[in-house]
Amino acid sequence: MKTISPIKIVLPAYYFFYIAGLASLNPFLGLYYRQRGLTGTEIGILSAIPPLVSLVAAPLWSGIADATRRHKAVFLVATASVILAALTIYNANTLIWLIPTVAAFSFFAAPIMPLIDSNTMLLLEGRRNQYGRIRLWGTIGWAVTAPIAGWLIQKSGIEWSFYTYAILVGISLLIALPIPMSHAQVAVPFWNGLRTLLSNRRWVFFLVMIFLIGIGASSVSTYLFIHMKNLGADETQVGFALTLSTVSEVPMFFFSERILRRFKWRGLILIALPIYVVRLLLYSVVSSPSIILVIQLLHGFTIPAIWAAGISYVAETAPPGLSTTAQGMFAGVMNGLGSATGAYLGGIIFQNFGPIVMFRIFAVVLFTSFLLFWLLEKRISGPAPAASQ
Repeated sequence: MKTISPIKIVLPAYYFFYIAGLASLNPFLGLYYRQRGLTGTEIGILSAIPPLVSLVAAPLWSGIADATRRHKAVFLVATASVILAALTIYNANTLIWLIPTVAAFSFFAAPIMPLIDSNTMLLLEGRRNQYGRIRLWGTIGWAVTAPIAGWLIQKSGIEWSFYTYAILVGISLLIALPIPMSHAQVAVPFWNGLRTLLSNRRWVFFLVMIFLIGIGASSVSTYLFIHMKNLGADETQVGFALTLSTVSEVPMFFFSERILRRFKWRGLILIALPIYVVRLLLYSVVSSPSIILVIQLLHGFTIPAIWAAGISYVAETAPPGLSTTAQGMFAGVMNGLGSATGAYLGGIIFQNFGPIVMFRIFAVVLFTSFLLFWLLEKRISGPAPAASQ
């Protein structure tokens, strides 16, 4: 009897259901907070918690997994705990209770994607460029689930956002049970490998670039829909903007293997960053929500491209036995420190100067990161990553 390859079936199914769970909850948390009667400032506080917690929790959990060699145990505990934490958020009635529950939810959620991404790259071995084809199923899960979740919430209430999340992530947990959690053979003790990684100047420079990219990306994820509403967009247009950006990820992930083979990780980032700059500048000059819908089609060639390139670079750069730790640092800096910094600075600029100035300032930040990366990355001393397979 033939065994089912985790790469061909189980891993795509995991990404589908786990990210489908995110689609049923993340876009609707702001609505839930508003229904609880929270003010804009209080919602801002709660929205700042996940990236700040992720900054610490993602590398912390990932480091524990690498140091103890118990990747599967850490992964299962984090996933089971995040389901309970999500249901606890729904039962929290005040800001005082929401702050610790949202922090707990973020703490347990932080290591899940770094762990599964690291494991996927290890299972792929010499076929790492195929990561995009597997991750693509997560995008499909989001695209399928987000509108269904919105309809269900409208019909039955906001509580179904949390119930659906618990069900879908619970299914992903069951799917993950037979997935082997691989880890590279340790050539040196964990702490020696960590010192080697942190002393690699090219790695540190890469994290600085990812931090700047995270700042720029937060301007879109945090403030674009507010900008659209200010331009007169209705809820349908806002929802369609989210759908279009999600759909635009499909060709990027589907063809990422060919793109990475042709341009390698560095070339893909150098392509994606100018496109991102153009995207932000376009947001700053258009005055119609309908045109923004067209601009959303550029999304797939920005953050998804940078993410696929970053995952590839991290897998090739991390010392043996520290791949999960390195993936956690990557996620923590981009989605944690970068996102939190961008959301905070973006809020100040948005409030005092408006969205047009904000998008243009963040376009300059991304263009600066592009120039630094293009001019300096290859000139910095430190071990270079192996060629992509």
